[in-house]
Formats: sequence, structure tokens, C-alpha cells
Amino acid sequence: MSLSYIDLVFEPAVCLWLIHLRGRVTTTIEGKSAKPWISHYWKRIVDWSLVATIFILSISKTAIITNAWMGFETHRIDYSQFTHYLLVDRRLNLAVIAFSLLLSIDSAISLIALKVTQRRAYFIDAITTRLVVAVLPFVVLRFIESLIFTIYPTTYRIPYIDPSVRILVTTILGGIFSIGVISGLASTMIIPHVLWAPGATTSTTALPVGHKDG
Repeated sequence: MSLSYIDLVFEPAVCLWLIHLRGRVTTTIEGKSAKPWISHYWKRIVDWSLVATIFILSISKTAIITNAWMGFETHRIDYSQFTHYLLVDRRLNLAVIAFSLLLSIDSAISLIALKVTQRRAYFIDAITTRLVVAVLPFVVLRFIESLIFTIYPTTYRIPYIDPSVRILVTTILGGIFSIGVISGLASTMIIPHVLWAPGATTSTTALPVGHKDG
């Protein structure tokens, strides 16, 4: 579960990176009057602080629960100590979910704000449109799935449900949503004639071109 949270933060992080990149391109093409607020320096600090916080919490959660199981199986810690580790793991679990909520909301608002700014400037950006249509729905669904299957069982007792079945359903849904996000992100690389970065030439191939022709 801890490693799945690392994946949970990776996908919105890639979305935010593309959003920042498209914001700079929008400002370069349309001028400072069309500069979206998501391109401001403080916004980047907020975004990457959220990403770093969730990543650190996920790594810490993985290390703690792994150490707890190893200690319990080798009889280095007793059951009461093991229970304490599980309590710490649960609190970190809820902390990751809370920060993931903020990150998902941040990603959704940033992407919508970028699209609105581009529309007002009459700037048609195929990359942003693809992110809104193909990526944003899966990011939201992935977070909702994680929220439900993490918080609901800890708040309400669910009768007659095998824990292994719940884990299987969570894994399947998480895999589907991850495939959707990754496929949407990968599809942005096959859009031709896209200006990937300010000052670069328009690419005619699937990937960004880092050198000039000739």
C-alpha cells in the first residue's frame, strides 16, 4: 500500500510539470498579459512542496511498516510494540491521504485554470486539451478510489467482506486508473507540431526535440 502512494504522487507530479511547462509556453506566445497564475514562482513552490511531502511520508510509511514486520517475525519486538508500529502506520496513512487530497485538488484547479487562460487568449494548445480530456478524469477517479478504500474501512465496520477481496479490488481499480493516467500522459508525446518549451522549434515528431535542425 505504501508503494502505491508513491505511484499516487508520481502521476499528479508529472501532470503539474506539464502544466508548468504549458504555462510558460502560453506566456511566451501570448505575452505577459496571458500569463496564468499557475506559472508564478510561489505556485511552483507550493506544488513541489506537496509532492515532496507526500513522497517523504510514503517512504517513511514503507520503512516503518517493513521494520515492524521484520522485527515481529524475528521476535525482536513483542505484540504491544508491533501494535504501536501499526498505529503510527495508520496515522501516516491518513496524513498521506490528506496531502494527496490537496495535491489532487491542486492539479485539477491548475489544469482548469490553464485551459481557461488559454481560451481567453485564443491560444489553442493540443497538449493542455489532451491533459484535460484524457488525464484529469483518471487522476480524480484514482484519488477517489484511494480515499474510499483507505478512510471508509477505518471509519465504518464493513461486515462480511474478506480483506483479501478488498485488496484485490483496490489493486485492480488502481491499476486501471494508473494505466489511464499513464496512457494519457504518453499520448501527449505523439501530438505533432507542438511547441514544447519557450524558445524551442516546433516539433514534427512525437518526442520533444532538444536540438535545432542542421
